[in-house]
Amino acid sequence: AYAFFAKAENGSYCLLDYYAVLDGLRGQGIGSHFFPLLREKMEHTNGFLIEVESIESTNDENEKQVRHRRIAFYEKNGNVMTKVKCLLYGVDFNIMLQPISAPVPSDEETLYELEQIYHTMFDDNLYRHVCHPFIQQIFNAN
Repeated sequence: AYAFFAKAENGSYCLLDYYAVLDGLRGQGIGSHFFPLLREKMEHTNGFLIEVESIESTNDENEKQVRHRRIAFYEKNGNVMTKVKCLLYGVDFNIMLQPISAPVPSDEETLYELEQIYHTMFDDNLYRHVCHPFIQQIFNAN
């Protein structure tokens, strides 16, 4: 398994940018075993953020199942879904969070941390064109 993180210079959180288990070894629990090791190595941070493709942004039933399984995997390993989202390169992502040395922050703090990380990853021009983080507003029809 391998993981790649991005972090703003003075940020309290990291972004788990890539997380994968080698193809021939998937389904054997390696990914779940790797999470405690990540938390141990990242103990100096408040936690890390994870981008997961939103379920509602696809009509393909097979892809919806894959996304459901991915989110369930992250939840099983202690991650929580936030209301923070990002339209990144045209892909609709939900943002999950793995708390480590601090409790789960507010959605506003999560959004701020995510924006700081993206500003580190992208120059201002690219950020304006490809990166659109926001807090999802849930409206009640009643």
